[in-house]
Amino acid sequence: MSRTAPLSRKRSRISLGALLALLLSVLVAPAASAAPTCFGAACTGQDPAITHCADDSRVVPVSGVLTGAGGRAGVIQILWSPRCQTNWGRIVLDSYDPNPNHLPRWVDVHNAAGGHVYFTWTGAGQYIYGDMLYSPGCAWATGYVDRGGYANAWGGTGQAC
Repeated sequence: MSRTAPLSRKRSRISLGALLALLLSVLVAPAASAAPTCFGAACTGQDPAITHCADDSRVVPVSGVLTGAGGRAGVIQILWSPRCQTNWGRIVLDSYDPNPNHLPRWVDVHNAAGGHVYFTWTGAGQYIYGDMLYSPGCAWATGYVDRGGYANAWGGTGQAC
């Protein structure tokens, strides 16, 4: 009888350890991203987050600075989704802006073929991204932040090819 008690405890520890390892692997495993709901030209004008094109996106290293009379306000970036073959612009303000007067922020993206998508946001936030543009070639983004005339800021990225 004394031999079965330690074996029973050992099995319990092994079972508990195996269960804990399984739970951790499920909790720590990266979530699979959903398949995009559009591709190429069909994505133009659509939201990259809703379509899952943002899931594989990366910031292209051609960011620009948003500046104006009030000095630096943030940066303008261009993002690229390899799966969707699209670009979109994103403004990252240096600090959160409550935007109580709902002043416009524009995030536009352009491509070498003459295509463009204009996006206006009047809400609050620090990160403002625009809609996508199918861009198989070069693309760039421009941005403008209206702060009531006293410290408006604007800028653009270089070309991402």
